[in-house]
Amino acid sequence: MNIKLVSVVAALAFSAAVAQDYDDEDEMDSEETSQQASQEESASSDDDSAREEAPAAPAIDEASSTEKTEETPAATPMVEAKGLNVLHGNAYNLVGNQAAASTVGGDMFYLYNMAGRTMLYVEPTNEAGVLALTKGSTTFLAGFDNSGLTGLLTAGIANKGFGAALRLSLDKSWNSDEAGNNKDNSSVTGIGDDIGGIFSMSLGELDFAVQADWYTYAYDTDTDDGTEVDQSRWELILNAEISNSPSAKDLFWAGGLDFNRHADSQESGSNERVNPDARLSITPRFNLGMPVVSAEDARILVGLNTYIPIVFYDEIEDKGNQVKDSYSTFGLHTVPNIFGEYAISENWIIYGGASFDWKIFGYAGEELEGTAAGATTRELSSITMKTNLTNANAGVRFQYNRLVLEASIADNLGSAAWSGLIGNFAAFINF
Repeated sequence: MNIKLVSVVAALAFSAAVAQDYDDEDEMDSEETSQQASQEESASSDDDSAREEAPAAPAIDEASSTEKTEETPAATPMVEAKGLNVLHGNAYNLVGNQAAASTVGGDMFYLYNMAGRTMLYVEPTNEAGVLALTKGSTTFLAGFDNSGLTGLLTAGIANKGFGAALRLSLDKSWNSDEAGNNKDNSSVTGIGDDIGGIFSMSLGELDFAVQADWYTYAYDTDTDDGTEVDQSRWELILNAEISNSPSAKDLFWAGGLDFNRHADSQESGSNERVNPDARLSITPRFNLGMPVVSAEDARILVGLNTYIPIVFYDEIEDKGNQVKDSYSTFGLHTVPNIFGEYAISENWIIYGGASFDWKIFGYAGEELEGTAAGATTRELSSITMKTNLTNANAGVRFQYNRLVLEASIADNLGSAAWSGLIGNFAAFINF
């Protein structure tokens, strides 16, 4: 039974009882007054004429009271959870809900969102840190992270209209060996060597950001000892995105495009060998998120992130077997996700979410073309569908004055004995 309804009915019943007692007391007083008036009439007619009859108590309209009790309360409008829209560390929102609050990592992509902040952020579990210093209308940014086996520095500026930064991670060596007329030279680029940049700007009610990187994913060695040998083991990465976050209220969205050229080849003199992993990938993506339940101190969000990876592998020619191999893949993936958070007090926020990757449709095709005279062409293809295992995370954020501490754990729900458990911890100081 609805507790509120019971309380209202009980209150009306109590009021009616009090009103009834009031009526009874008025009737008794009226009778006593009439008797007293008769007795006093014989003693003094002037006093009788001066006396006025007491007014009767107003009657309670029971029908009106019943109608008020049976009225259906109006639906409560969804309230914006303003107290939850605070800056979080990267341990927050691991499910990628588009409607959730901002993170330090997300705002270091949309750089101009860092404008006006003065803060220090440290994330020991992922060996990362961010420093933001504001002077006048300009915010100076420095980010520390790891890239492969090297440290990555991000240095940039931001204001209310735009932000820009350079990304640099170095691991290079040049070697020389001379003996008489013999001279051997070589250069090595290490894993994680990276040079790139980020640019973001405000487009009125929209955000726009683009990031580019030239990244070395494996040791890349070039030698010249009479015969020049050049390896190519790098990636050219481009990510662009636009979102409605500045103006969104009920529906949050973001659309983007990821481009990746993965080079894997070796040249020796006039000969070139392309490895099977060399490829070009293009991935359009689109994220949606919205609150379905919201109050001033709590909310529940749902989202759907969709991406379409299209991959073309480099054609490989096997001259020994006289075959050309062409391979490509295509997929349609969607990631439904749920996320909720609750502000226990002005100092504590707890949150958690879950998601899984659903491959709605996947296609892989391969063509083996014989190059010998009279050879045939072989075509192979496969179609796949799969819902991958669910991932979940939960965490807590504590704030006291300028200090913020945040921690979360994440795990694949299908893993045995929490073998896939991941811990995240971050701390930052705001000014």
